[in-house]
Amino acid sequence: QKADFAFSHPRNCIYLGNCQVAPLDDSQSFHKSHCFSVTTETNDTYVFAAASDQERESWIADIQVSRTLTHSRIVKIAVENGCLLEEKGISTVAELGPLAIFSNSVYVSKTPLTGGMEGWLMTKGINGKFIEFNTTNKWRKCFSIIRDSHLILYFNGDTLIRPRGVVYLDGTTVTDVTETISPDSNDEPEASDDEESEAKPGNGYVLTVTSKISGDEIELSYSTSAERDLWHNALRIASRVTHPNLLILENQRKLLATSIMTPRAPVTNKANPTAFTTPRNPAPSLLDEEVDIQGRLLAPLAVQPHSEQGVPLIRDLEGRLVDPTTGEALPPTTPRYSAAGEPLDAFNRPLPPGAVAMFDQDGKGLGVGPDGKIYNVLGDEVSNDQIFDGNGKPLVQEEISAALQIAPNVALALKVQSKLRGEEAVVANVDPLGRSLEIDDGETDIQTVDGEKVPVSARRIEIDGKLVRYDEIDQSQLPKAATPPAPESMSLVIQTQAASGKVDIGTVQIDERTTVSHVRGTIQTLIDYDFVFVVNGVPLNKYEELSRLASRYLPNILIRSQVARDEDEESTEGSMGKPKPVPKFSSKVQRMILEEERKKKEADEFQATMERIRSKTFLNPLKK
Repeated sequence: QKADFAFSHPRNCIYLGNCQVAPLDDSQSFHKSHCFSVTTETNDTYVFAAASDQERESWIADIQVSRTLTHSRIVKIAVENGCLLEEKGISTVAELGPLAIFSNSVYVSKTPLTGGMEGWLMTKGINGKFIEFNTTNKWRKCFSIIRDSHLILYFNGDTLIRPRGVVYLDGTTVTDVTETISPDSNDEPEASDDEESEAKPGNGYVLTVTSKISGDEIELSYSTSAERDLWHNALRIASRVTHPNLLILENQRKLLATSIMTPRAPVTNKANPTAFTTPRNPAPSLLDEEVDIQGRLLAPLAVQPHSEQGVPLIRDLEGRLVDPTTGEALPPTTPRYSAAGEPLDAFNRPLPPGAVAMFDQDGKGLGVGPDGKIYNVLGDEVSNDQIFDGNGKPLVQEEISAALQIAPNVALALKVQSKLRGEEAVVANVDPLGRSLEIDDGETDIQTVDGEKVPVSARRIEIDGKLVRYDEIDQSQLPKAATPPAPESMSLVIQTQAASGKVDIGTVQIDERTTVSHVRGTIQTLIDYDFVFVVNGVPLNKYEELSRLASRYLPNILIRSQVARDEDEESTEGSMGKPKPVPKFSSKVQRMILEEERKKKEADEFQATMERIRSKTFLNPLKK
């Protein structure tokens, strides 16, 4: 019945994208029965009580679908489909039709994965009214967010879970009505006492969003034609973030993957079949698992490893594989499995049928690179007579040939990740398997995510999904973001968005290696609220912060809190109150200090993850 509430005034809203949902027993749910919890991506947890277990299961099933219905998910599948179609020599635009925008290289490279748009605008409200006011057709200033398939409206001072209006964009049309409004029109209403803006119909640019299903509409006014055009495009794209479109892309991906990609080996008898409860997906996406249970980004094609008992395995601060139930470090030859019980190689990538995990004579892992060659952890190519299984037995040619079948999958995963990275990302330093390398300022100390120090010869640069030896690289080949022009000043201005424009709140001194994540670590202690960085009207996620150089955004970068703040105005009546003024600051990114703080935080998170797994309170991956 969603269409009946396409345009609405809800009391609260909860963003379900990438959330975790789980049933609760009576001891966890405040003496209520049939409860379940929803934990959002910002770690806010809500508990709901259903009328029966059957109703609870129905809610959980629907939320499991809703958590995947995001702009980010649709872009990832569309890009993966585009890469699969290229393998078959088929035009992406012809095959994807209206959904081709989600895999368009220009759109993907310039738009953070969150997608949408946000900022201050003027509107009369849904059908010309806000329910908080008795008057109609009054233009009011609102902070507005397009998130996935919804347009959400807030007043100044509102927290971002309590909107004043929500527009469901599926089935809507967007019309530019700027030219139909006369500057002398009587429809240029008075602003309320707490709102003053030049973005009124007489001198603004107006879009009308109309639901083809319910007939409801809302007018949105912008102060410049550039703003209007950005929002027009964002509204049009958001109307395509729908469950039917997600299913179209997912079904297409499964068909393509089945015909192109090497399948995974079946669940083996060596694993305890009762320990693995996650259903096996015969055609999984390359992006189904992007982070492990510790929240760290996984290497191309890698998944979260589990023990034979189905317990998630984690890595300690030195990168060693650890059994969280005992705290003991495990040897590299320890058998490991996916959440569904599929066997993995020494680098946590699902094995092809007939393959076994490969090791050298010292029991250190060997893996297949995207070029179809076998490498050790130091990045050296290994000959067939130097390959053994976990018990030290030499592999026969049939087993080696089976293992090599993973190479096309690795190459495809690298290609997909490259297209998703965006033009602002730092250059990707990886080993011959495509795994990230950590490199010090002097570029002499290089180590893998496993904590293994490797020589410079192991360093590769990923360019357009291909790996090139660092010592053979031509600087002209590097992506634009890897070779930014030398700025006149390395002083980055931090700004917030007011209705009248951007407001400077501080400056941060950066260097050529400072990432947006480093900037966050510096100013987080100076600002008393949670915030996100906003680029071209779109928030960055935390993984994009890690991969983007702050110097790409000189001279300024925008932040936004979880409260609709207009630094120029008092809060609207009925809001949460005027936010505390942000103090001006000037600071310098101390990357060495931040690295020490990061290591301490990782140590705390490692212990917390160990405790969660031991107490069995961790959440298993949910069905897509």
